[in-house]
Amino acid sequence: MANGASSAAFDLKSDCLIITMKNGCVASIPRATIPEFRALDPRDLVDVEVTSLCSSLLFNTIDEGYSIVGLIRDVFGVNTQNKLAGMTKSELRAAASRLNGKKGGRPKKKTAAHRQDSGAPGATRRA
Repeated sequence: MANGASSAAFDLKSDCLIITMKNGCVASIPRATIPEFRALDPRDLVDVEVTSLCSSLLFNTIDEGYSIVGLIRDVFGVNTQNKLAGMTKSELRAAASRLNGKKGGRPKKKTAAHRQDSGAPGATRRA
């Protein structure tokens, strides 16, 4: 994280974790959106500090550390969205796969032994 966090606090009144970044951005994350925090007493989250590398939070009362990037990715569902995007197949992609299948599919990978016997320039032959 290029900038990192400059401060973090847990606000009991709003029941939110508030992370202030060095670039001025502020993230206010409701405790209910962080699965690991749902069952905890909110007062256990008040003693929070930013680690020396400014990339993680340490909750002293529960003796747990959390990556800021990880928390934000989980809350906004970035990992889930990326996974779903990779599973999507467009019509164009499906058509290309069908055409490739008609051509015999993916070419077989050549093994090291096959390359040696091929007689190609630079290939070594065993006596």
